[in-house]
Formats: sequence, C-alpha cells, structure tokens
Amino acid sequence: MAEVLSQLQEEHRNAARLLKVLEHQLALFDSASQPDYEILTAIAEYFTTFPDRCHHPKEDLIYRKLKERNPSAAEAVGDLEAEHERIAELAQRFRDTVKSVMYETEMPRSAFDAVLRQFIAEQRQHMEMEAERFFGRAIAHLSEADWAEIDAQVSDEQDPLFGAATAAEFEKLRNDILRWEEEDEAAASG
Repeated sequence: MAEVLSQLQEEHRNAARLLKVLEHQLALFDSASQPDYEILTAIAEYFTTFPDRCHHPKEDLIYRKLKERNPSAAEAVGDLEAEHERIAELAQRFRDTVKSVMYETEMPRSAFDAVLRQFIAEQRQHMEMEAERFFGRAIAHLSEADWAEIDAQVSDEQDPLFGAATAAEFEKLRNDILRWEEEDEAAASG
C-alpha cells in the first residue's frame, strides 16, 4: 500500500478519536454540566487547520490522479474537492460557535448542540464515504508509478496533535485523550 494511503487512514482514525472526545464533551453539555472549553477550542483549532493544510491536499492529489486515470471512477466518488470545502466551512462554523460561547455571546443551548452534532455527523459521513468509495477506487485504478508520484509530492508535515512532536496548543488535549483511552480500556477489561 502507498505510504500516503497509510497516512490518510491513520489520520482518519485519529479524527474519529477526536469526534469521540467531542461527543463526550457534548454529553456533558447536554446534561447541563460544564464541558471543557479548552478541549473544545483545541479540537476546533485542529479541525480548522490540519485537514486543509495537510490531510485534504493529500486526498486531492490522489483524486486528481484518479480523475486523470479513470474519470468514471472519480465521478463515482463525487466532487471530493468541493466536499473538502464544505467540510472546512462546517469546521469553521464549529470553531466560531465555540468561540462565541467562550466570549459569552448569547446563544441558545440548542443552537450550540445542533452545530456540534452536525459537525460530528457530517465529518463521520465524509470519512466513511472516503473509506468506502474513494480509497478503494484509488487502489483499484492507480498504478504503483502513480502512487510513487503522489508519495513524492506529499508534504512531510507532521500532525500537530498525533505526530511525533505534539504542538504546545494541543498538548493538554493529547494527554486527555490518552488518559481517557486508558480509562476506557481499563473499564472494558475490568
């Protein structure tokens, strides 16, 4: 398997981990408890920076190569680049909503809840579509030479949250995620 495809699949697993954290924070909010706004802010910052700077450009390279090699296979995926723009807009809306609440802007609880739920649902749906329709078609229709060309064009920028060196603004979030996952494992085995 191409290195870039392995990276993308790992990045999807990491995004799914963040969506679980968002769901946990949303459950706190829904139970009238105080969510951790520092965590919500870090997740919002992550989703408004990393995907568009590093993740989506890799997928877009593959998509463009797939369109070149097999237009009908690319057409079956849909307009992936437009989908990335739509997901980026949802991430921005999520981030703006979290900031509004932090700055104590008047907002009904239901509106905050709806924005977060929409972001979670559509982010998951997007990743599932890529896993089910996009990655398989790319594997089926791109040659080893195509993958080598794509791998050579991919930035070696590391994930600021899950990469080898965690960026300072994501350190608390990463530590919390690791702690929660350990707690989940202990509860499952206990």
